[in-house]
Amino acid sequence: MTVARLKSVGLHGAAILLALWVIVPIYFIALAAFSTQDAVYEYPKNLLPTELSTSTMSFFLHADGIVPSLVRSVEVAALTLVLRSRSGCRRGTRSCASRSAASTRSGSRSSRRARSRS
Repeated sequence: MTVARLKSVGLHGAAILLALWVIVPIYFIALAAFSTQDAVYEYPKNLLPTELSTSTMSFFLHADGIVPSLVRSVEVAALTLVLRSRSGCRRGTRSCASRSAASTRSGSRSSRRARSRS
């Protein structure tokens, strides 16, 4: 096996490990949300659901403040997406951060220049 091939296998293995690190807890949370209360407290847990129920999820959704909070979160996410796309910046780009910092600095200078000219 060549060095490049070994690096590639290591990179893919690390990516799979990180994906599992995120996916496995989400799977167990979803499993608990759609299981009966008795199945949630069973030990050892089954990896595949034996009994499915929406009672736990229904109880959660009907608790006070859950649905309005969910709606508010979606509104904030949408507003953030709109504002970010309007600014012309892509997420995580270095040029965007430096551009906004530079415009802030130059904006304060240009406003001083405009005041001094008038």
